[in-house]
Amino acid sequence: MDDSTANRGRRVHAAVGSLALVVGACAASSSAAQPATRAGRLALPALPADPVAEEKLLSELGEGFRVRRSQHFSVACDASQAALRGLLRRIEDTYVSVHLFCRAQEIPLRVSGAKLQIVFCNDWSTYAERARRSQLDPAGTYGFYSQRRHRSVFCNIDRAPAVDRLRREIAQARDDLMAFEHVLRDFPPGTDRVELSFPDGRAATVTVPEAHRELANSRLRMRRLEVRLPRDVERLSRWAIQHETAHHVLFAGGVHVRGATTPAWLLEGLATQFEGPLAAEAGALPGINDERLREFRRAHEQGRLIPVARLLLDDELFTKNTANRVISYAQAWSLVYYLSRWESERFAAYVRALAARRPGERVAAGNERSEFCRFLGPIDETFVRRWEKHILALPVRMGETRR
Repeated sequence: MDDSTANRGRRVHAAVGSLALVVGACAASSSAAQPATRAGRLALPALPADPVAEEKLLSELGEGFRVRRSQHFSVACDASQAALRGLLRRIEDTYVSVHLFCRAQEIPLRVSGAKLQIVFCNDWSTYAERARRSQLDPAGTYGFYSQRRHRSVFCNIDRAPAVDRLRREIAQARDDLMAFEHVLRDFPPGTDRVELSFPDGRAATVTVPEAHRELANSRLRMRRLEVRLPRDVERLSRWAIQHETAHHVLFAGGVHVRGATTPAWLLEGLATQFEGPLAAEAGALPGINDERLREFRRAHEQGRLIPVARLLLDDELFTKNTANRVISYAQAWSLVYYLSRWESERFAAYVRALAARRPGERVAAGNERSEFCRFLGPIDETFVRRWEKHILALPVRMGETRR
């Protein structure tokens, strides 16, 4: 049921203040939107609000949603204030980081018009419904950017199915550990062996010292799950929110043209630059995307890298949910990382040429390859060796790549 215009008007608020990079810091509120002024940080002008567009969006979403404004975004949400604050910090930090990247690369980016629209759904089911309405399969996703609507849609990562499953796993591990401790605590004096039943259905008779070692292992497993929980939330937030917000800003700023042909490797390669640590100060670039780098190294070691000519021309590598998809994204990240740092002038010229395309313009695969070679040179073994050499020399932090 739609609220009256007056009632919906009371759901529009302004969220402003210091947009810190550290997730979890509270944002102060004020009646006037001001750009961040932290020393060394790029100050970007705020975008104006469009109350008519906000009212239209609220009418589309229905009961329970309200609008909260930040410097550059208008967010329609039904999530808690704490979840919303975290989202606002992350999207604003991404907005700044994308501008810093384009400025350093001499790639024109100018966002004009009203605040960028975002829908933030508290429940994954609500998000999934929005995805299906945009003709997207929501399975395994937590956010998307729609070129047609020029809008991003996210779910509350903290309530995502994968996170809920991990919380249930932690709760079960805690219950099992308490039962284990109870058994060991109630041993009769003189007991030298005990029969243990494990959560996976196994049973074993072990000595008391072996039982205590098993108890210690159970504590360690639970602790690892507890440590993994915030890491997984952060990882999914980077992969969904920062990635899709980067798409949104790059399209809004004219780096990509809505409705025009842009190679998928470039679309995704640029967005994956912002899945890792974000640049926060003038002159900085986003940090190394550790998970994409690990995936690239793993595929290289296993001989599974996709031939570069196919990577550049086969957009289905990024749209079809196949085993090679994660490798495609890793290679796209690595290629943009390499070109933007070691071939920056030629890369910027190439991106500027694609930004001059018009909506509805279609480019044949052969012409797309010629355009790449015109700016960045021939696609040959020399190019591949140079690219791989630079990427494989990057420092990689140890860790597990999760999908």
